[in-house]
Amino acid sequence: DSVISTMQDKINSEKMKTELITNISHDIKTPLTSIINYVDLLNHETDESENKRYIEILEYNAKRLKTMVIDLIYASKTGTGNIDIEMEVVELNELVLQVYGQFDSDFNKLGLECDVVNDNIILKFSNVSKNKIEVSAEELMGQFVRGERSRHSEGSGLGLYIAKNLIELLGGTSKISIDDDRFIYEINFKVTRKKKVK
Repeated sequence: DSVISTMQDKINSEKMKTELITNISHDIKTPLTSIINYVDLLNHETDESENKRYIEILEYNAKRLKTMVIDLIYASKTGTGNIDIEMEVVELNELVLQVYGQFDSDFNKLGLECDVVNDNIILKFSNVSKNKIEVSAEELMGQFVRGERSRHSEGSGLGLYIAKNLIELLGGTSKISIDDDRFIYEINFKVTRKKKVK
């Protein structure tokens, strides 16, 4: 049983690596192909207004490509724990008040909740997806996963994976629950109180 389990783990690991490479290639190829094509168009275009439009598209795709590469780096660093984390004591009440003051209307629209239960602070983000969510909550927390299987939407699919890794490196936990097109992302941190000086 032990040998079979080890072999299955290796097979699953290889499968994940293959899927990872396929997804990276697919996601990077799209903006890169667009950049190459528009550079070619730009080299042959004489109309100034068209040139300006091509440059805007080039800038958009270059920034998109840069974001993907940065996401890949963070996914790799957080996934292996190879990132410097500076733990500091924060005045939570003050921090929460500042954030609420700045984003209160946005939070109300998006359904952000914050509760303190026992000695845990729990943040809940509720949002509605444009499309029906076609993957499980567990799958959504993985690398290169989006809410719909067709992969037509933009983004690297690494956001939740990076967030989950960072939260765990900071000593917290996170989970997702899904109800059709709505998902709730919950973050849980243990409250560490300052020791009073006598």
